[in-house]
Amino acid sequence: MRSDFCPLLTHAPIIAQSVRNANSQIACFRHSSQNNSKREKKILEYEKEGNYKDFTVYIHGIKGLARTLGLVNLSQMMAEMEKAGSNRDEKYIKENLSELLSSYRKFKTILEPYMVKKENTKSKKVASDKIESILLKMHE
Repeated sequence: MRSDFCPLLTHAPIIAQSVRNANSQIACFRHSSQNNSKREKKILEYEKEGNYKDFTVYIHGIKGLARTLGLVNLSQMMAEMEKAGSNRDEKYIKENLSELLSSYRKFKTILEPYMVKKENTKSKKVASDKIESILLKMHE
């Protein structure tokens, strides 16, 4: 495929690196996503209480996970929210938290078909063609 046909191909080295690490990244996300709803509830609870210390800790953790998975946009959004939490910038938090959590949920939705259910403790390897498809969806 020509790179002018598919702009994503200009990022081929990044995608190739992501594919090499994809199974471990997906395993990391599987583990994390099992607690996705709990994390989201805690973030909303801490924001409502004005508990910016714990709010920022949760945001920081998700920022690191997003960075590990190569989700640059989500990581940057989390970094901005982390800064707002540290600065107790209530206006920024109220204006952006809903969109941020929606973006966080998006990646769980993309990866959900490949996640191991709790009752099944054995991890499955994901085929490389599916990994590429997952990564392309994540980087849209």
